Amino acid sequence: MLRLVTSFIAFAEQLAVLDVAANMARRLVIYLVVMTLVTLLVLASAGCGAASLWIWADGRFGRVEAPLVVAGVLVGLALLLLASLALQQRSVRRARAARAARAVQDMALAPGRLFQLAAQGFLAGLASRPEPRSERTS
Repeated sequence: MLRLVTSFIAFAEQLAVLDVAANMARRLVIYLVVMTLVTLLVLASAGCGAASLWIWADGRFGRVEAPLVVAGVLVGLALLLLASLALQQRSVRRARAARAARAVQDMALAPGRLFQLAAQGFLAGLASRPEPRSERTS
């Protein structure tokens, strides 16, 4: 009986690992496609924004200070993007830790649940009345 229980638990763990790996691969592909498109759009809009800022700064500050203004604005935007990425990674780590804790808790409770179901089935079998057997005499 113990071998059967351990094999069921091992099979459930393997299924869970395969499911997690498939979900991770799917999310990775979607993430790469979306991030590529976002990067291209951000680069295009940053180029347009930098050109318009350069034209504006050229008229206001002069030809020498205009590149410094544009560079400062782009560095500020880069820092904001890095900060948002760091916050996102922190929330992903928390979610991953919570999933791992739930998985460990479920694995710890699995033998108890299996024992409880087996005990319920055993008690249900004892509580039901057996059908009378008809004896044949030859």
